[in-house]
Amino acid sequence: MSLTMAKHPIFTQAQILRDVCKPLERFNINLFSHVHINNDSEMTCLHNRPGFVANYLSKNYHHADIHAANQNHFGEFLLWDSLTCTGKSHTMLKDAVDLGHKQFFTLVERDLNGMNFYHFATPSSSIGMNQIYLSNIDALKAFIQYFKSTVKSAKELSPWRDLKLIIEKKHSNIELLVEDKLISVDRIQKEFLKDISYSLIANPHLSKQQMNCLHLLAMGFSAKEIADQLNLSRRTVESYLAHIRQVYGCRNSKELISAYWNKR
Repeated sequence: MSLTMAKHPIFTQAQILRDVCKPLERFNINLFSHVHINNDSEMTCLHNRPGFVANYLSKNYHHADIHAANQNHFGEFLLWDSLTCTGKSHTMLKDAVDLGHKQFFTLVERDLNGMNFYHFATPSSSIGMNQIYLSNIDALKAFIQYFKSTVKSAKELSPWRDLKLIIEKKHSNIELLVEDKLISVDRIQKEFLKDISYSLIANPHLSKQQMNCLHLLAMGFSAKEIADQLNLSRRTVESYLAHIRQVYGCRNSKELISAYWNKR
């Protein structure tokens, strides 16, 4: 480990990170990591297990991880049990198991500067952990927001984005063995929503795009998620929804969703 990385908050502020991640123990999760890969293929990370990270860095596993894989566009989450890992990636996972971290689960989030990977793992070998992850995905997303907020307000952790690792090249040691056409989850979802949009209730006061917004809202999508699905700005979506509430005479989104389903 380089002298610079030895000064990383992962090692110098390990207790703070352990305390922040303690709520995850309720789900039998003993590892959490936030990895950001910027558009220049530079990696920054925070982690609650310094021993894991020390081994990870000593063996340069950042070149064998999911963020460095040729095939890494799996949608918003990833169950590692569904992956085929070979070579150094396989060794990386074996080391993780030896250190007591199994059944990895990853949430993926894009931003303007790159991609965020939020990794969770458990000491349990039970395949049932995958069900726990999926059943509590909203809680895990809430934890991520809590983690980011806590890190932002903790001055001791602020250097974490200044210490970067370079991803030198892509690798092919991690694969998801499904039909290639199903890997592009965003595209499939958009095509699916386009298919079902023809069954939307027509309203002379609403455009088809506004009806699409209403339909997605009724399906449980947030304004931000609707914007992503329809390639609109969030401000446009919020403006559309305000207009739709006026058309239907609703005071809020809850009333609007109820009115939508009552009219079907």
